[in-house]
Amino acid sequence: ANEPHIEFEGVGRVQPCRKDGPAAERILETIPFALTPLQGKGFSIQPTGKDSLELKLDGFSGEAYPEFARFDVAPGATCRISFELRTTAGGVPSTRLRAGMGLCDDRGWAATKSACGAEGALGNVEWTRHSCEMRTLPDAKGIWPVVRLLAGTDPVSGAMEFRNIAIQRVEPAALGAYSALTACSSLSADGGTLYLIVFNKHHAE
Repeated sequence: ANEPHIEFEGVGRVQPCRKDGPAAERILETIPFALTPLQGKGFSIQPTGKDSLELKLDGFSGEAYPEFARFDVAPGATCRISFELRTTAGGVPSTRLRAGMGLCDDRGWAATKSACGAEGALGNVEWTRHSCEMRTLPDAKGIWPVVRLLAGTDPVSGAMEFRNIAIQRVEPAALGAYSALTACSSLSADGGTLYLIVFNKHHAE
């Protein structure tokens, strides 16, 4: 009971750990956003509803991250994008292409390294749910919702559908504070010597 523990407020995809123990995630607000047609080399994206779209691939290779219109965001906020995805034409489960959605700081990945993403494989014909969360940087002002297309060098063709796309600001679930000490012990072969290694994970104490 007296073992030291460490609290952690969380960052990026890492959940917070607090002394008040585990807590359920809370949805604070649903963020409005607009889906618009997007097109690039080997792909086209067409909205089919307020929260759905169709992705068509025609000889796509490499990577692409086409973005929709940005929205304002508060610094230090935790935002989640969720969606369901299925393949409607082309591809098999072993196809190297993965497609999905994500969020990115509107200053770009190269400038901030602040983003999150979730993908499914071309070839999965059943609806599958995906989601990811990102915690915005202390100086963040906006986020791009993006479609994520990741393939190899071989051209890929096919079609996928997205539905129930939602972006929400959430208060992430907290885990219990974690132990500040980790120990490992062992005995020598003759049983006469006890070896003990203790790691102190606290940054200040």
